[in-house]
Amino acid sequence: MPFNEIEVGLIGSNPGVTIPDRFINAPLGVVHYAGGFSAALVLACVYFLIWYRRYRDKPSLMIWFYGAVTMMAIGIQLWQGYLEGRFHAAYMFYAGSLFSVTSILSYGVFALVMYLHFQYFLIARIKKVKS
Repeated sequence: MPFNEIEVGLIGSNPGVTIPDRFINAPLGVVHYAGGFSAALVLACVYFLIWYRRYRDKPSLMIWFYGAVTMMAIGIQLWQGYLEGRFHAAYMFYAGSLFSVTSILSYGVFALVMYLHFQYFLIARIKKVKS
């Protein structure tokens, strides 16, 4: 299949790859890729280049909150990217369940990223600056 005949774009709001119709019945190799890793990289840049610098210069509760939300988004993107790529069938099957194995592990990842956020953005700095 010529590379220039493959179309990469959005199908709805999800990334997709479209191949020419003449290859529909041909046995194609399945390549699994998971979204989230590139978004996590961009969010990590925002986290460290914007929020961490601002918090280090002038700590405030609002910047701490923005950093927490960004760190949660990083954790979500990395974890879902890992689940989609490694355990695709389980991820799809349990996607709507709050108490599935994948969801319970997701809660652990959220706790881990919040722990990391508390290590980078110390609350004591806010209290020290205000007093």
